[in-house]
Amino acid sequence: MSWEDIILEGLKPGNDFLTSLSKAREVAPPKIKQILIDFPISMNYTKKDIETLKRSRQGIILLLLYYFWLSICGEAFQIFPLDEQKRILEKGVKASIEASELASSINEKEIEAAYLYRGGRALYDLGKLQKAETTFRKALKEFSALAEKNPRVHDPHTASILNDLGLIYYDTKRFLQAEKAFKEALKKYKVLAQVNPRGYDHFTALTLNNLGALYSHVQAFEKSEKCHGKALKIYRRLSKGDPDYSPSLATTLSNLGNLYWTMKFFGKSEEFYREALTIRRRLADTNPDAYNPSLATTLSNVGALYSDIGKFSEAENVFKEALIIRRTLAQNQPDAHIHYVAKTLDNLGNLYSKTDTFSEAEKALKEALTIKRTLAQKHPDRFNSEVALTLRNLGLLYYRAGKTVQSEKAFNESLKKYRELARKNPEVYKADIGGVLNELGVFYNMIQRFSQAEKAFKEALNITEECAEKSDAYTDDVAMILNNLGALYWDATEFSKAEEVYKEALKMTRKLEEKNPDAYSHYVAAALNNLGNLYYDMDEFLKAEEVYTEALEKYRALAERNPDVYKDGVADTLHNLGALYRKSRQFLKAEKASTEALVMMRSLARKNPDAYNPKVAMVLNNLGALYQEINNFSKAEKMYKEALKITEKEELWLSLAATYHNISTLSNNKSEEAIHILELGILFSGEKKYKYAQKGRRESIYLRFLKYVDDPQRMVGILEALRDPDLLSLQWDLTQIQKARENKNLQKKMVKNPPKISPLSIPFQIPGDSIFLYMQKMKDDILYLVMTEEGAKIFRNTLEFADFGEKLLVNLRVQMLGAMYNRDLCDVVTKFDRISTEWTHTLPPEIVKLLGEKETIVFSPDAALSYFPLEGLVIDGEPICLSKTVVRATSIHQLHEITSNPLVIDSSLIVGNPWPSTDEDSVMYSRPSTVGPIRYLENAEKEAQTLAGYLPNPKTLLNALATADTFLKEVSNYSLIHFAGHGYLGRILFFSGPMTRVPPEFEPEEFSQLRKAWRSVNGKTKYMMDEWDFITDTDILETPLKKGAFVFLSACETGKHKYAGGGHFQGLAQAFLKNGASNVISSLISLYDEPSRDFALSFYRNLSHKSVSTALQDTRKIMKKKYKAHVYWLPYIHYGSPLEPDSL
Repeated sequence: MSWEDIILEGLKPGNDFLTSLSKAREVAPPKIKQILIDFPISMNYTKKDIETLKRSRQGIILLLLYYFWLSICGEAFQIFPLDEQKRILEKGVKASIEASELASSINEKEIEAAYLYRGGRALYDLGKLQKAETTFRKALKEFSALAEKNPRVHDPHTASILNDLGLIYYDTKRFLQAEKAFKEALKKYKVLAQVNPRGYDHFTALTLNNLGALYSHVQAFEKSEKCHGKALKIYRRLSKGDPDYSPSLATTLSNLGNLYWTMKFFGKSEEFYREALTIRRRLADTNPDAYNPSLATTLSNVGALYSDIGKFSEAENVFKEALIIRRTLAQNQPDAHIHYVAKTLDNLGNLYSKTDTFSEAEKALKEALTIKRTLAQKHPDRFNSEVALTLRNLGLLYYRAGKTVQSEKAFNESLKKYRELARKNPEVYKADIGGVLNELGVFYNMIQRFSQAEKAFKEALNITEECAEKSDAYTDDVAMILNNLGALYWDATEFSKAEEVYKEALKMTRKLEEKNPDAYSHYVAAALNNLGNLYYDMDEFLKAEEVYTEALEKYRALAERNPDVYKDGVADTLHNLGALYRKSRQFLKAEKASTEALVMMRSLARKNPDAYNPKVAMVLNNLGALYQEINNFSKAEKMYKEALKITEKEELWLSLAATYHNISTLSNNKSEEAIHILELGILFSGEKKYKYAQKGRRESIYLRFLKYVDDPQRMVGILEALRDPDLLSLQWDLTQIQKARENKNLQKKMVKNPPKISPLSIPFQIPGDSIFLYMQKMKDDILYLVMTEEGAKIFRNTLEFADFGEKLLVNLRVQMLGAMYNRDLCDVVTKFDRISTEWTHTLPPEIVKLLGEKETIVFSPDAALSYFPLEGLVIDGEPICLSKTVVRATSIHQLHEITSNPLVIDSSLIVGNPWPSTDEDSVMYSRPSTVGPIRYLENAEKEAQTLAGYLPNPKTLLNALATADTFLKEVSNYSLIHFAGHGYLGRILFFSGPMTRVPPEFEPEEFSQLRKAWRSVNGKTKYMMDEWDFITDTDILETPLKKGAFVFLSACETGKHKYAGGGHFQGLAQAFLKNGASNVISSLISLYDEPSRDFALSFYRNLSHKSVSTALQDTRKIMKKKYKAHVYWLPYIHYGSPLEPDSL
């Protein structure tokens, strides 16, 4: 044979190339011989050389040899440095394609097919799946034709290509085509294995594993289990005879672990993972460089399993072990292993996120992101998708942690990267765009940006439906997005829309269930529960009961087959039914459902206490409340006490405090313990931002204790804690608390035997001519704590004071209506004066006497009493605000801070009549409740323009230029802030929109009504957020002010405040004062455009030579003389220092 024929024979698939190369050297002429001896170094061809060689058969054979080397390098790209791998693969692709064309030109079909196959593999490794598929198909066509003539030689190649095509179909979600390709490959391998089991049993098992993974992914679990089981038998047999098959055995065991994890048979999953782990540890002991990577992979699988089933400490341990291995490997071979370090950090970060260990989660995910960004700078095609994934994880972390700005930023950057990737490779990344949009929709719904949430969900739905048209695998994703969209509409109180999409999701999951009940019955049950929760909220009790009952039946059926997984679904649905029956006052049914839920939760908790004991305690507390409601106090106490044991054992301190509180509602015991444990739990958490919410949600504990306190100093601590989120009622030793944060045993000791701590101290002495009066509405009476120079004294009186206060509010509303329609208000005004005199005498006589004796009065009412016009209490025949200095303070600590902020006015920010970009002079919004009409305030605009003429160094924001962003940017620079426009419920100021900012962490619950509001403009829905922007009290808390700033809020309802449910300062006046202001003037009720302008202008004229309190007092007198009715001059309230000197 000539050297040319020998080389061509060696290039054919299945032949020994090196042997052929050696034989060719022996017969080749000297010049060619030297080229063959120096191969591949001798073949450094230029483009000109290649064109020359193509002209002869001999030259083509030399080029085929040259391209062989380049294509082999492409197949072995992973041995090259990371920054070289893409270039090597691209050269391999180019060489393989050109070689296939050259082979075809000399009619060498086997060589042509072999090069096409190598080209397809390189394209697959580059992620160019469409081109890889086209190339594989060409190779398959050639090898299939060859196999017809010589099946023994070429069937292995067709089987191999079919396997690779199956992987491409799997990656692009074309599962039916993937199944067909894998089955064809398997059929060929089985035939080959009958003749040559030693050569082809391994490939048979490999294909069975691929087919099993496919069936697992499409949730055909029985088929998957069967395939993996057959592969396992083959590898167990092969590994007994040859230890080299042990890695493949471990891989198959891991595959079965993955399958059983997906099927939620967690015990079986752990069993197979553990066996795989044992094999890989043994292999890693003998050859760590070769097998430590797969050991780390198996550890990560085990960690993910433990995380999923709530074994969080075990998950953390195995993830950390995997991370140590990955870091060690990366030190020696960074190019090969550093991205696996990042992946393991991702796993660890997601675990910490799941367990609310936010600082550790952020640390891990940020390190993963840094590594991936570095890799993506050099290899964007390969690692940009990994960057997008970690950004997505960070978005979810920040979402859970309440960091809305960071969460939105991470989600949007992830989305941007996936869009860029999808432009190049849509079949791979299009679904990821839908996934991130869905998560963004959930995020926007959480922060109540409904129009953006709806937009994100709808785009996610469109994209995922397009994917589902090509592959059924995305149908359950469509259903999930529909369920999220339903939750959005539900939250926005658009119940008909919510019901519509929930039903569509249910319909879709029912269709999936028909095809594969084992896989999709739990999806149907979850969809039914969603619909039931909606009906529960709508008070559609019969409909709710119907769908809950069906969900329960499905979960019961699932639990019979797999109790470890679905028993909690049964228990949760029973709990839902119990709540429904309790709400509809079917107490026997409620007891039955809740009791069965409790039995199940207890059973689950015995196996997994970390995950289920908190749920047991929750059901016990709810059952206790049920028994208490039906006056079965002995059973209620029994439930509460069992919950107490669990929460104490599980170190759930805040839940423990709540349970102590529940017990205290049955008797007079445990109130003090509840406060101690609540405050310890807050301090142990070490998270200040959560401290507010934790305390706010448990205010009832403080209020309960107030009922029994008779020590004024202890009472001051409780009242201050209720009014100021920064304060707790006791002066804890923070050094000891810091130690306890890291020491669970010390926490237990402090909870069991709380240290004796003195109550919160009073920060300063009350001046001789002053009275500080706390007013706290209780369930059965009103509590007053009076503080004067002589000391503190407690009074309790009936609720009559609140009853008369309500009458005065009604009178003010009548005055407002009369003013609106220009009615004569004389009789109403006279009635107000009479009622306010009677109101004053519902106070304890000692307090009335002190109000008459003292010149300065500081009221500190709770939320309920703060709505009353306390300035209108009558002493010596006239309202006290006309004869005395009257101010309000949220707390005595706040008053102390205010007096240390001297008032100096040298610059002015004046806002007048913010208005959206519309020609309308009145707008109204509907759903979920009517907002408006909101009217154009011509006099507010004139007010601002007039004030700009004589206030110092003014900057004016008018109409559409009065945006929230501009205000927040400028407000820190001015010592006087005057706002004349629209306000809402004491917590919100209206500005020109649209709103683009992410809201602060603790958004006012009142704000959700505005976010949900919309109106129809030319047949299209226009959300209020699209036209207006808003500043809330929590925005102000995050914006520094000039120390001692003066604030006048000439807007409706800006003086109202409420402290409930959020545990933070609520109310614009409180937020301005907390953040540096010395004085805030605001209004308890709605104002009228022209009279409010007159009041503001008169006040500033007085302020030019008087103190704030005196200027306000004199302005009231002027306005009373001009307008008579209280509605024009009484509702202005002053939070600030009563001791201010002359100001301007």
